[in-house]
Amino acid sequence: MLSAGRRGFTLAELLAALAIIAALAAVILTQVVGSVHGARGAVLAQDLDALNQALVSYRAHVGRYPLTLAYLSAQPPVGATDVCGRLLPAEAIAAWRGPYVQRVLPAAGIPSGDATIQLALQRVPADPVAYPVAELRITATGVEQSIADRLEREIDGAIDFATGTIRWTPTAGGTLTFAVPVRGC
Repeated sequence: MLSAGRRGFTLAELLAALAIIAALAAVILTQVVGSVHGARGAVLAQDLDALNQALVSYRAHVGRYPLTLAYLSAQPPVGATDVCGRLLPAEAIAAWRGPYVQRVLPAAGIPSGDATIQLALQRVPADPVAYPVAELRITATGVEQSIADRLEREIDGAIDFATGTIRWTPTAGGTLTFAVPVRGC
């Protein structure tokens, strides 16, 4: 019960309080969404960097680049080929010292934030004799343009998806290609 000298809040005071709360919530929500979005981009960047380092270690031991990222977590089977389609000799398979990554690599691809990194690798140009220096491409699908823009700025310095390490196309939710310069297979 209210005492005789005390009144309740007026409608104007309640509306003013609600407006202040709504403004604060909008600012906080914007910051939280921005942080979550930035974290997804950071996760993808870290995963691509870790895979790049794992590929370097694999190549140092086996002597060739793998056909698939799956060979970073499990030894290639007898009869496996490298990224150039050449048969891996038994001594190369025996030289495998993995696993080179500390996570399971599912056949459907590696979840990375909202994206999925595909296991298949591609050497471009494919011919190692005519083109000894090439790119080993790692592909991630489901990458938003804002995340691709951020990675492009951080890694290549400017947004130009036609050249550089990061390439992005607006197909199937966004396909990002991470190009690693390589020599040989």
